[in-house]
Parts: sequence; C-alpha cells; structure tokens
Amino acid sequence: MSGRSITNPDGSDVMLTNAEFNLFSALVKAPNRVLTCDFLLDAVSRDDDAPSDRLIDVLISRVRKKIESEPKKPKLIVTVPGCGYKFTGSL
Repeated sequence: MSGRSITNPDGSDVMLTNAEFNLFSALVKAPNRVLTCDFLLDAVSRDDDAPSDRLIDVLISRVRKKIESEPKKPKLIVTVPGCGYKFTGSL
C-alpha cells in the first residue's frame, strides 16, 4: 500500500493513503479556516480522476477514524454544516 504517515503527539505513526494525506495536509495548512468540499476535491484529485461529490466525506471519515480519539465526536477536523470542514488543531 502506498501512502504517507503522520506522527501522533504520543510518537506513534499513523499511515494515510496519498488522498488522505493530501486532504489532511490541505486542512492543516489552513488551521481554523473553513475549506469547502470543492477546494478539498482540488487538493486530493488528480487531473485524470473523476472524483464523486462524496469523496471528501468518505476521506474525512477515514482520516477521523485514524486520528481522532472519538471519531463520532471529532475535535480536530470539524464539520461546518453547509460550508465544509476545518482543522481546529486542538484536542
């Protein structure tokens, strides 16, 4: 499996796919700013891909499962209804 990893505060590595990493990277580079799904789609898709409109929701869910202590009650990557997602950077 190709991908990249990030390091948790406890020092453990978390493996992410390339798409998950690109999504997470876009969010981290704009802390506390709401990023639209269209913006995030541009960050994760390649020119030859035809991503579905649900791709970002699926990737957000997968990343939350890997980095959030309670993925159903996210504190790092939060949903802004009707707008998109933002990275809070705080637990």
